[in-house]
Amino acid sequence: HRVSLRDFSDEDEGADLGLQLKEHFEEKFNECSKQLFFVIDEAESGHTDLLYSKLIPILNGENPVRTNEGVSNSAMVILTVNLGAEDLYRHVEKVLSRGSSRTDVKHEDLNQEFKIFIQRHIESKARDSYSLDTLKVLQRIHLLLQRNAIDATVPFLPLEKVHVRQCAIANMRQKGIKVTSQRLDQLLSGVEFFPAQRPLFSASGCKRMDKLVDVHFG
Repeated sequence: HRVSLRDFSDEDEGADLGLQLKEHFEEKFNECSKQLFFVIDEAESGHTDLLYSKLIPILNGENPVRTNEGVSNSAMVILTVNLGAEDLYRHVEKVLSRGSSRTDVKHEDLNQEFKIFIQRHIESKARDSYSLDTLKVLQRIHLLLQRNAIDATVPFLPLEKVHVRQCAIANMRQKGIKVTSQRLDQLLSGVEFFPAQRPLFSASGCKRMDKLVDVHFG
């Protein structure tokens, strides 16, 4: 189940966002008899207070979710954030520049890069880099890591040209369109790659490929 923290409105002066979130969890638990997966997408764009002071007490049992079957905390919560992506991309770029492949990128190295990124930006000397709200999110994530409330971090590596090309081929074949090198080059010319000095990664992944195929060959 996908959850956006932006869906919880504090327009009413007396709104209890924590209660709204808990009631939302209880509703979904009662709808599903199996284990639930909550995906809280782009956590940095929502209410920062919900991320730490309200969500964690629900998950660790301090403020348990009550369902028709009793108390339940049988859920996996996945937080996604875009923060720190540039640092991870730079690390991957360094690995590739040495002639290695993305399979040589080590998970523990990316985790360390992310932790360093968080630590660097919550220090006072780096506070001009982000807005106050974004810094609050970084502080919340830092606290979550300190409390061992995050079981695992999973970095998402950016797609390279070869992967976007594979997406284009699969999409064209699915739609019965003949695949040629010229047509593939035409499609990839409509995809933005970065960094500018060495365009390795797709800025949008494969998200736009379906529409690009329709526009060019539909």
